[in-house]
Amino acid sequence: MVTIAPDNPEAWYDLAAIQATLSKTNEAVASLGRAVQLSNQRLAQQPKAKNLAALATLDDKFVALRVMPQFQGLFVPK
Repeated sequence: MVTIAPDNPEAWYDLAAIQATLSKTNEAVASLGRAVQLSNQRLAQQPKAKNLAALATLDDKFVALRVMPQFQGLFVPK
């Protein structure tokens, strides 16, 4: 899906969830990072859009990633 719609934050989020489930943690963090970046860009244009950064911090699919500094770094304002 990310090949077909590379600017779709939900596609990247779903890919990250699949990668996390398969214990591909580095890939999952990278995909989630792209999802959060795209989601933040969309939120700047559409404030009522879904906030994937907020969702990811609560999503059980990413429990194993939460201890990783790379995961935590996704949510630090730049």
